[in-house]
Amino acid sequence: MCTAVLIETVSIQNYIFNSNKLTENVGASYIIEHVLYNDVMTGILKELFKEGFSGNWKENPDLIAIEQNNINCEIGYSGGGNTLILFKSAGEAKQFIKEFSRECLLCFPSLRIAFGMTENFDLGNYKNSFDELLNDLKKRKSEFVPLTNIQKHGITGDCPYSNDSAELFYSDREKWISSGTMAKFEKSDELQKKICKFYPALRDKYSLINDIEKLGQDEEKSYIAVVHVDGNGMGKIFSDIYSLPDLRKKSFAVSSKAVGAMQTLIKHIIYLYEKGSLSDLKLKKEDNTGKIILPIRPVLVGGDDITFICQGKLGMYLAEKFIALFYDKPEREKDKNSKDKLMDGACAGVAIVKTHFPFYKAVELANELCSEAKRHVRGDNEGKCYISYYCSSTTFSGTLQNLREKTHKTESGCLYYGPYRLFDNDDDRQSINKLKSGINKFSDSEYWSKTKVMALRDAITGSESLQKLFEKEIKELKDGRKLELPCNAEKIWEQDNLTPYYDQIELMDFYLTTLLILIENIDEN
Repeated sequence: MCTAVLIETVSIQNYIFNSNKLTENVGASYIIEHVLYNDVMTGILKELFKEGFSGNWKENPDLIAIEQNNINCEIGYSGGGNTLILFKSAGEAKQFIKEFSRECLLCFPSLRIAFGMTENFDLGNYKNSFDELLNDLKKRKSEFVPLTNIQKHGITGDCPYSNDSAELFYSDREKWISSGTMAKFEKSDELQKKICKFYPALRDKYSLINDIEKLGQDEEKSYIAVVHVDGNGMGKIFSDIYSLPDLRKKSFAVSSKAVGAMQTLIKHIIYLYEKGSLSDLKLKKEDNTGKIILPIRPVLVGGDDITFICQGKLGMYLAEKFIALFYDKPEREKDKNSKDKLMDGACAGVAIVKTHFPFYKAVELANELCSEAKRHVRGDNEGKCYISYYCSSTTFSGTLQNLREKTHKTESGCLYYGPYRLFDNDDDRQSINKLKSGINKFSDSEYWSKTKVMALRDAITGSESLQKLFEKEIKELKDGRKLELPCNAEKIWEQDNLTPYYDQIELMDFYLTTLLILIENIDEN
């Protein structure tokens, strides 16, 4: 028996994305992923326990160090905003909670953490003990909501970024800002100095920066894509774990898989740039270093939740690419009942919005789109991967469902054909390969002129008579050949009041023609 403490970072998404400044978002993510538990928590535990502390759970996951006489504290595991710590005594656990809470309040104002604690944690009956600890954490979260922000007074100015009390002067921008915002800015600068450590493929030639306006957008059509990826069935997979060593291995494997997939994605973007596939983008160079700025910025890469931002024309491509790296072929070929199974597929939401669109709202939309995609992973679709997207040129209010009702419903039916399935053959009508094939066909200006494509779009949203007239017109010979719809279809609308062509036409502006290829063997570059 030992005393166990479970720490949870509360409302991670809100802490990271409650600002429209990418610098803050990246800094907040770095705090949670690397600083809070790796530096601050571990530093406190080392100070409290000296040689009696063990933090080697990653290097030796099978060793339960707390069972040794000379170890008084051990990290059980850490990942995804949660950390389990084991103590020999309850008094030591309470002392740590006090020290860690104070350090978080001082260093990272506005960050909320919650604790669950049990004094009778039985490692021999890990599953039941952990469930009791989790219930205690949920109970404490519901009973008490701590104030972690410095409270405002009538004579205090507001931080221009967070609306909290502005008590610190930020010399780089010559503004008074809140201490919480200052912490995010400082950690963002710290991360920028270490960026090549996390993404070695950058070398001294490429850069990832925090300026959302320098991702290679056109000046006239300035769009970005916010991509959110989430693993399928993670709750069930982790709930079926019955020992601490198995939890450690699974947690570390999922985190490593996400980090490795993002590193490979960065490497692949460099590969595309060097072979000329990104020549249509307006990639810039850093003013002070001359490094080429890549059209992507990872924001959150921890566990099975991944969020990144990229140039608008790369959103769909990179979402598919990342899933193919994250849920790679070896993982897809594992038996669904295997103990080594890390996830049961993955889904993504791609929000394509204007560059100056409120960033937090774009992240919310990407999350909703990912949830929309995951709703298709049921029954016969278990283990499948889907991508759902939405394009918006203006701001909006309401849920995704409300948006779909307003923008994708006509008298003829639903304009949105997705979500789109990955890794399936082209017989699936919602295969992403069929989507790309249609985009490619409409992009062939020698065959489908821009005028004809727009005429088809008007017919899709028009009256039934206009649709029949268009269908008749494209069947007529022109220059000795018929103008055929993708997949050689004869009608614009299918029998179940769905049409694939609206999405294909809409995404013509958000997919580089050089990337309209089937994504199969993508791991090598």
